[in-house]
Amino acid sequence: MRPIDTADLGIALVNPTLAEARVTLTARSYDGAIIQKAQMVNPVTLTLPGSGQIASLASELFRTGISGQTGWVEISASTPAVKGFFSVFDSRLSFIDDAEFARPARRLIFPNVSTTGSSPTELSLVNTAPQAIGGTISLYENSGRLFATRSITIPALSGFTRSIDELVPSAMRFEGYVVVDSGLTQESGMVESLIGFETYRDRADIALIRAFPESARRRTGFLPHFASQGGISATLTLVNFSQDSQVLRITAEGLQAGSTARTPSSVTVERTLPPNSRLREGVESMFNLSGDTLIDGYIHFETQTNTRGVIGFLDYGSREGMLAAVEAQAGGYSDLFFPQVVEGGSYYMGLGLLNPNSEHSIVTLDTFAAGGSRTGSTIVNLKPGEREARLLSEFLQRQVNQVGGYVRLTATRPIFALGLFGSRNSLTFLASVPAQGEALRPQISGRIVKASLGANVISDDGSTSLLIPRGALRSDAPIKVAPISVADFPLPASDQQALSAAEATPAGTQLQIPARLTFPLNADLDPGTQIPLLTFDPKNRNYEQTNFIAIVDNSGRTASSEVTYLSQFVALLSRSELSTISNVSPAIVSPGDIVTITFNESSAETDQDVITFAGPNNTSIRATVLAASATSFQVRVPEGAVSGLLIVRMGSRSSVGFPVTVLTPTPPPGTISISPATAVGGTSSVEVEIAGTAFVPESIVNYDGNTLHATFVDETLLRVTLLGAQLNPAFHRMYVFNPAPGGSTSNTVEFTVMEPLTSKAPIVNAGPNQTITLPASANLKGTASDDGLPIGSTLSTTWLKLSGPGTVTFGNPDALSTTVSFSVAGIYTLGLIASDGQLSSIDFVVVVVSPQSVTLVWD
Repeated sequence: MRPIDTADLGIALVNPTLAEARVTLTARSYDGAIIQKAQMVNPVTLTLPGSGQIASLASELFRTGISGQTGWVEISASTPAVKGFFSVFDSRLSFIDDAEFARPARRLIFPNVSTTGSSPTELSLVNTAPQAIGGTISLYENSGRLFATRSITIPALSGFTRSIDELVPSAMRFEGYVVVDSGLTQESGMVESLIGFETYRDRADIALIRAFPESARRRTGFLPHFASQGGISATLTLVNFSQDSQVLRITAEGLQAGSTARTPSSVTVERTLPPNSRLREGVESMFNLSGDTLIDGYIHFETQTNTRGVIGFLDYGSREGMLAAVEAQAGGYSDLFFPQVVEGGSYYMGLGLLNPNSEHSIVTLDTFAAGGSRTGSTIVNLKPGEREARLLSEFLQRQVNQVGGYVRLTATRPIFALGLFGSRNSLTFLASVPAQGEALRPQISGRIVKASLGANVISDDGSTSLLIPRGALRSDAPIKVAPISVADFPLPASDQQALSAAEATPAGTQLQIPARLTFPLNADLDPGTQIPLLTFDPKNRNYEQTNFIAIVDNSGRTASSEVTYLSQFVALLSRSELSTISNVSPAIVSPGDIVTITFNESSAETDQDVITFAGPNNTSIRATVLAASATSFQVRVPEGAVSGLLIVRMGSRSSVGFPVTVLTPTPPPGTISISPATAVGGTSSVEVEIAGTAFVPESIVNYDGNTLHATFVDETLLRVTLLGAQLNPAFHRMYVFNPAPGGSTSNTVEFTVMEPLTSKAPIVNAGPNQTITLPASANLKGTASDDGLPIGSTLSTTWLKLSGPGTVTFGNPDALSTTVSFSVAGIYTLGLIASDGQLSSIDFVVVVVSPQSVTLVWD
């Protein structure tokens, strides 16, 4: 709370589930105490409606008594599906920025710290552990030189917000980054306890960015949007917190100048970062961009050395003083949220979407009001490597006036995304809206979907998919999805017919979070067309109305709808909008062949007719018309066409699709991911699952330039076993190759083998020495902890007598806390031994046993 004087705090929470969720917020002062003031409620518990959002000021949540207080807020939710972020701003909105809620870490890296200028960087740091920590703060200059270090002690549940020169008085005229280490180890039992943020200014506006944990290192990273020139600037920061020199290849791609493709469309540079150094360089100078026209694109960096990677982020700025910071992303999202909408009136919201895959991605964008009702929907088709950056109103193709609510995006292939909002009038502030979501692994229809992981379930023919978020299923279940022929479906009404249908089973399965069903259409419709979905009962052959609306994508041949249960879903269309192809000859073709399409009825608009074949990944490819008459066409099968439906669009009418088999070479494999992605050196073998699309039985896995035998499970899953030298500590590179004819390679992923962990002896403490008097027993309270190695080991403890005159009896010699009794008085030394099966430790406790006092009675 209040990382900057005069700042207010806002919190936004989104509940993606269909049931109510409870969220408890507890405000603590920096001394760890729960803040209690007049006119204040703390803690406060909120009820978020299903699919709903709450966005409030701290003074609205905790009431006015919170005003002027400093500290931090602890947030707990009844479901891990809840998303959220917080905003820091002043009452005049001259500055504002946002950040995602932080998760504790053992070590934090504040990447952009400076004492120069009129406003030094402010660091906010909190110890969330129920115990004090004694750690260190280390300052590194851009060159990598250790500038200063000092010890710090942070009491339990406490923290501070200070400038770096207040924390380290010697840090005058410092510029670089700061590392805070908690000093906690595995043996302490509380490894991850630190959270932190930093803020810095450009005139009035601020940038707010989290302190990065070491897990935020990126060997490969993407910044899905940047802009330069035309009064806008961007600065790339890369931090190499390691003892290794690292070489990075940095590329600006998809470059446009004034919304027109720029030549060249990409620029690549290399930078070498010495150990512990920091690179901070303007995008304009890095990529030699010039001119007054706005240039935009995206940035992709890759580590070329066999090293751990860097922490990266991008600052956006303007000549008016706007400022915002966005961190690099390593993995894409299949299901993601922006927890706040700010569009309309004096404010704008922009989104940048990037498809890094070798396949097309169909992205559905929905906006919701705070109460959970949908306020807008559209579909964006992204080609491989394509980026779209627009205002929210431009994506939705209508005027948007909405402050509050949220954005949800689902993508058939994972995408990168960022959100920004700012002021249309004053141009004095710019804020980043963090995307929060997950990547869902593709898997073939019929396999078990783990409820905790979710999946992108793909039909056997690849045309239909069901994106099931994590937690949407109540339990693991085999999920099937497939397109259904509607040839024998009954007419739902005299003027309607079933256009397309898809089945998701087990039928009747209720979802806790809405899933996204994407399916092919048996016609060519206008993009953005909304089609109500019905369910169909195959036993009773009855239709039932639903609240689900499918949106047609830009190809006109695919639709997507949110669903909350599984069933047979049917899309209907007016019969007057459809025509019928009587024949296609030949029906088995190759690209370049000529086919004849015949109709029973006359087409009055042959000069406006458009004929498309199915393309890969639910796309369409337009054919060249060679000859046309009122009842027939001759067309050439286009390159890239695949087996599927041939459709003729005649003005406002569409034919029903006619199935055509296109003989094509082996397709290239889709974008892959692996699980597990890491191992420890010395492991005898590791089985790795490779998830992707378009695998064939002949698919080959390449590992560090060598061919591995792969077990073909299905079109979305391969398995390989790594052995021996393949598990030497290093960053190993892996890709899938589909052989000729056709074929090609997938993207390359890395399998990381870490240095073997060395087992350490357990830490044991037998407790303080004691003195007792017979016949009393002593109460022993020992402690023991271990590092968990060897893997699979169990820590065992045993009490024993080491010296003493008599016999001792332990209540339970294997328990850390137990009793012990003694037969005679004397001095006893007892030992507590702890063993992990490989190493053991012992600690001692001395018990002085006094004889029982005797009382003499004289007559």
